[in-house]
Amino acid sequence: MSVHTISATPALCVELAIITDLPTGEPQPPADDHVWWLVQRFDGATLWRRILLGPPAAGWRPAPADQSHAPTRSPDHGHL
Repeated sequence: MSVHTISATPALCVELAIITDLPTGEPQPPADDHVWWLVQRFDGATLWRRILLGPPAAGWRPAPADQSHAPTRSPDHGHL
């Protein structure tokens, strides 16, 4: 029996693609084996989206343990 430990959480990836429509005016999905969703039609083009799990994102860190209050504003700058 083998046990595999996963130490990193996969990242949620959102990919967008704008593809020119076919000469007949029909939308043409991206040419690959993934499921793409039509988001919006433009004049002669279509915006497509796919959502997938990707490799763990570098540079991500866990949220702080205390999330009971919002960050405070800096009194001298008025923004975070």
